[in-house]
Amino acid sequence: PDWEPFVPARAAELYGRAAADGLLLDGARLETAVLALLRMQDPANFAQVRGVSEGLENRLTAAVREAVSLDDLYTRLKTKRYPHARLRRLVLDAALGFPAELPMPPYLHVLGARKAALPRLKQASLPAATALADLARTGPEAAKISRLHNKAVDFSSLCREKIQPMGLAFTAKPVVI
Repeated sequence: PDWEPFVPARAAELYGRAAADGLLLDGARLETAVLALLRMQDPANFAQVRGVSEGLENRLTAAVREAVSLDDLYTRLKTKRYPHARLRRLVLDAALGFPAELPMPPYLHVLGARKAALPRLKQASLPAATALADLARTGPEAAKISRLHNKAVDFSSLCREKIQPMGLAFTAKPVVI
């Protein structure tokens, strides 16, 4: 009820349904998952993460070893030089093992569209589809990007109030609005 005046009625309905289905983020699960993934990483991998510079990987390694919570991790990473948002991105990228250079996807993944607009996709210069599994088969770069996408979706499914099944990036049906 606190945020309903700030979103359209249709969106408020979707958010309400998502909350009832347990699809909202559970902060405790997020914290456990991020810290577990970071602690399983080889500290040498932190140097390859997007946003690392000027020895930040060493600071991250020390913070991961000593932190008891995500807030504690962010506090240990904090410096005047780096804004909090950058450190949060760094932590999540390191946990998921995202590389320093994220290329643009060589495809158009359609998450939702009106049926009348779908024929326009035939004019696109990139492959377009609603199924990520189909797009992943369009080439090696597409397969790499789709694996990263699936990794992020699987991670988010672990951090919900109600844990979701794996592979949703490949099996979820698109939303037609």
